[in-house]
Amino acid sequence: MYKDFEENYSPLDDLKAAAFQTLLLHPGTTERQDWIDLLVEECGGEVVDAYGTDPADVFPSLEDLWEDGYLDSATGIEKDFCEWALAFASEEAVELYYALVEEKEKNAR
Repeated sequence: MYKDFEENYSPLDDLKAAAFQTLLLHPGTTERQDWIDLLVEECGGEVVDAYGTDPADVFPSLEDLWEDGYLDSATGIEKDFCEWALAFASEEAVELYYALVEEKEKNAR
């Protein structure tokens, strides 16, 4: 099983998880460039692991990631990062997200 995980592992998966968390931790980050700046500042290790250190490669890749899908395992909902950003546009929206996650966990028990 560990070998199976290792073969399917991608540093991009870690970056996507970090990118999603960044949106949750910074409600109102609805502009692509603001999100990229936060990723580079707060998740630099994941960015480097996924895309390297050459800004000519990194920044276009992050711009493309903005329109890439992410499946949230806690809710089972998949949206592009730009859509998640709009979904988390306010503190209240993030609170609703956490309430949904909590309700799903209760129902799963």
